[in-house]
Amino acid sequence: MSRISSTGVTTSTGLVSGIPIEDTVNQLIGVASQPRNTLVSRTNGLRSEQAAVDTLSSLVLGLKFSLNSFGLDRTFASRNAKSSNETAVTVAVQQGASPSAGNYKLTPLQQATSHQIVSNSLGELGDALGSGDLNLRFGGRVNKGVQLADLNGGAGFEPGKLRITDRAGDTATIDLRAATTLDDVVEAINSNGDADVTASISGDQLVLTDNTGETGNFRVREVGSGTTAASLGLADLAAASDTLTGADVLRLGTATRLGALGGGLGVQVSSTEGVADLGITLKDGTTVAVDLSPARTLGDVLKAVNENTALAGKATLAVAADGNRLTLTDTTTGSGTTAVSGVSAGDLGLDRAASGGVVTGGRLIAGLGGVLLSSLNGGEGFKAGSIAITDRDNQTANVNLSSAETLDDVIAAINASSVEVTARVNDAGTGLLLTDDSGGSGSLSI
Repeated sequence: MSRISSTGVTTSTGLVSGIPIEDTVNQLIGVASQPRNTLVSRTNGLRSEQAAVDTLSSLVLGLKFSLNSFGLDRTFASRNAKSSNETAVTVAVQQGASPSAGNYKLTPLQQATSHQIVSNSLGELGDALGSGDLNLRFGGRVNKGVQLADLNGGAGFEPGKLRITDRAGDTATIDLRAATTLDDVVEAINSNGDADVTASISGDQLVLTDNTGETGNFRVREVGSGTTAASLGLADLAAASDTLTGADVLRLGTATRLGALGGGLGVQVSSTEGVADLGITLKDGTTVAVDLSPARTLGDVLKAVNENTALAGKATLAVAADGNRLTLTDTTTGSGTTAVSGVSAGDLGLDRAASGGVVTGGRLIAGLGGVLLSSLNGGEGFKAGSIAITDRDNQTANVNLSSAETLDDVIAAINASSVEVTARVNDAGTGLLLTDDSGGSGSLSI
């Protein structure tokens, strides 16, 4: 093959031999360059391996740094919070705080320029109160009001609304979403402008009274799928009557806070190692020391006693049938005496003599509108005996108060006496007021 150019004749094929010189040379160059190509390919492979090793190293280092965080307390103490409706409520965890994990339901009632946040009582001395100023206010009322969180054996109250229809057919929707005490509930019902009803407290129950004088049905209903009425013992009440009486909603239960017992005085436990909070002695001579230092609820106390291996099959601690006290039942036989001692025995009402192997404790909670005598006088209590009352008509009665456990018991005993005297809590809520109803001109004396 020849080419003709302006400079002469050129060819890639030998003129004599006819061999394709250019192709031969290219092939020889290709053969000679194979080692170089192999080296380039190997180099590229090594570079890919190096990049993979670098990536793996980065991932391993990242994993190592993440694993190191498991050794830090703050990893497990840190919390994040998120609101499901940021336009209504925003939420954030304060730096350094460790709130309990879980879901919390908030119902915004109104936008406020000033506000109050009410928490439940703290279970431990080490619980954080949060930041800001803490103001303490002390009052002398004999009835501080029952916290709704302490109802239903400590299970609490379901905030929401309920409907009350009086016997005239008028219906009131009672909004209790902001209520924190039973007094709030009574006030909300009594101040409604629709149904002519009055709420009051009797023992451990709420009582609703119709004031219309009509003859229709008197009833209470839930609003929607709520359970507010049920948590107040008022669920599905209906009758052609002027009075509706709710269920018992103030009872001891496993969720009852120890801090709510004894009129809010709580239960003392020993801070000294080796000192028994409860010392239990049985008829067969068994003596057991029970440590209550970890206990925060009544359920913790019951568990500490009933799951004690030394007491298994021998003794049982339980809530009494009236729901207001504890009973310890000794099922052993022997000539010994069943007894409970220790720093916590008095606060649990168990420092009492046994009868037939059963220690029936003192009352640990008062009624919904009452107060324990043991919580009066700054916690020193009041040991009542017999008192003599003389009315203004010179009639005298001895009133035996030895079995009284609450101020309501005292009032009931005085009002049931033969003298014409009426006892009640005074308007200031600081003590008793006795009123003479005899019409006499003498002196009222005690």
